[in-house]
Amino acid sequence: MTTVSSASTTLSGLDLLQIARLLNTKASISQRAIDTLQDREDTFIRIIRDPDGRIVGIAQLVIVRSLTSNIAEVTDFFTDPGRSDVQDALLADLIERARQAGANRLELRYRNSDRIHRYLRRRGLATGSERVYKHTL
Repeated sequence: MTTVSSASTTLSGLDLLQIARLLNTKASISQRAIDTLQDREDTFIRIIRDPDGRIVGIAQLVIVRSLTSNIAEVTDFFTDPGRSDVQDALLADLIERARQAGANRLELRYRNSDRIHRYLRRRGLATGSERVYKHTL
């Protein structure tokens, strides 16, 4: 069983290293950077942990408001490879967060991630080579 939570709680040094591993970056991820993003009312950072407490997924959702619509844009979506259960839980959580924020559409752009594209295609959520997943809320 995995659990999804906000990144608003203080993360340990190990948590920050696990996030950097998921992002596949050598750059350090700081609590301050996460707090700065999390403090915005239009931004949600979601973390998913396995039963042992290890971070196995992270995503960022930004609500873009305009005169005609409110779009929830997933700007980051990273999970351990091959963990469709984690991807399912994280995507379901993002959809719920988007609804709660008053968005009428969720968009996930994934130009550089063949893994996400394959996952969405297996779920019947993406077709062809299009690299934008749109979900009406």
